[in-house]
Amino acid sequence: MGSGLYIVTLNNNDPISVNQGDKRIRGKLNQPYEEICIKVNRANCKFGKAKNFEARRQNYIKTFGQDNIVFTPLFEMGDIVKGEKIVLEKLKKYRARNPFSHRITEWLENIEAVEVKKIAQSALLTSGLSFKQFDAAYSMLEIESTFNGHFKRRSFSIPQSSISHRQQGKIVGFGWAIWYLFGLNEKGEYLDYYASHRMTDDCHKRIYASGQIEFLPAFPWARECSTNLEEDKKLEAEFITEILRVEKLLHEKGFGLDGNEPGGVLINRILLTTLGISN
Repeated sequence: MGSGLYIVTLNNNDPISVNQGDKRIRGKLNQPYEEICIKVNRANCKFGKAKNFEARRQNYIKTFGQDNIVFTPLFEMGDIVKGEKIVLEKLKKYRARNPFSHRITEWLENIEAVEVKKIAQSALLTSGLSFKQFDAAYSMLEIESTFNGHFKRRSFSIPQSSISHRQQGKIVGFGWAIWYLFGLNEKGEYLDYYASHRMTDDCHKRIYASGQIEFLPAFPWARECSTNLEEDKKLEAEFITEILRVEKLLHEKGFGLDGNEPGGVLINRILLTTLGISN
């Protein structure tokens, strides 16, 4: 794989040393390197250069674990040293300091990966350096960032293995069940997800690589009523029809119940779909 500039984001909540596993002793501090280096998690990302993208990605996997890293090549270019220097200067205010040495690191904080990419591209365009954008590799970055933002409070993220292989899956935790799948249409790559929790309405969305979001059909949890009996029967029939339509859609997408969902999610959906069958 080629050389150029990349960004790496993390999925781990607990901070991990950027030199995890390095047991060498640092002279004056008399501590292992892994203990005196900056520790980072999903709140951080890093912009850097690589002579070989795949080799660099493997280095991050060795340190953080495969499911904890999202390595995205952004630009192919020859003068990676100069390119990195120009971009990091623009990112200076976001660069985190090592709490031990107080030196500025290449790890960033208080900025999303998508914004880093925009700043980097702008800086390179005005620099006069020759570079080529990795459009295919970048396509998932906006999608992943948007999804993570939707569930920032619970720190849910799609496993890197699912992203790499565009593999369908489900996230279960904190009372949530979130089904997801990847797809491609005339608008480009997208991620569909369906999120359920007993304490809130269901949510069914499609996120495109462009950042566009589409709202898709989800189970209705309440129906309109009328004091007019005929009108009320009509409203009930429309409500049940919509339940059956959504149930069929979710089944076709592989978003059906498996039995490992939280109890509230299971009960709510069973009650709704049973209502549809009984009518």
